[in-house]
Amino acid sequence: GKGQFPNTYPGSIDGDGDGTVNLRSLLGCLRWVGKQGYPVEHQVFNGSTSDHMAILANSNVRQYILDVVTGKR
Repeated sequence: GKGQFPNTYPGSIDGDGDGTVNLRSLLGCLRWVGKQGYPVEHQVFNGSTSDHMAILANSNVRQYILDVVTGKR
């Protein structure tokens, strides 16, 4: 329960997200925008590509990751 961490197992709260990670956590990286010397890369993929385990099967997602890693974005 509230105020009992770390002596209890945390509960879960259902909400928007990819089925594994909730939207609040997925958007947490945006808190770093403008607070560091490096850009924060963020992209939303909607529809069937938004499933946490299946997202890497989407060629658009893989291309986005490749572009970020290689500095094309």
